[in-house]
Amino acid sequence: MTAVALNSVPPRPAGMAGATTDMPRDLGFTLGPVVVGAVALSGAAAAVAAALTAFGMIGLRARHSSADETSGVLPSAPDDRTPDPAVAR
Repeated sequence: MTAVALNSVPPRPAGMAGATTDMPRDLGFTLGPVVVGAVALSGAAAAVAAALTAFGMIGLRARHSSADETSGVLPSAPDDRTPDPAVAR
């Protein structure tokens, strides 16, 4: 694609034509890892919190509400122990 752009313009603006064809590629190199990272990490926070809670490293103390079902917050156990994420839902 760059070769087509460079061959279709006079020599003087050839640098501008080459830079214009490189811009979408650079944008893809920038946005590609960002999008992949965002998708990969979208569920990681809840998984890490559940794993840390399961190992007793953190205790999530919160009132159980309907919003908690989608937020990843685990309800408190009735005896004030850290809940097991495998059986809390």
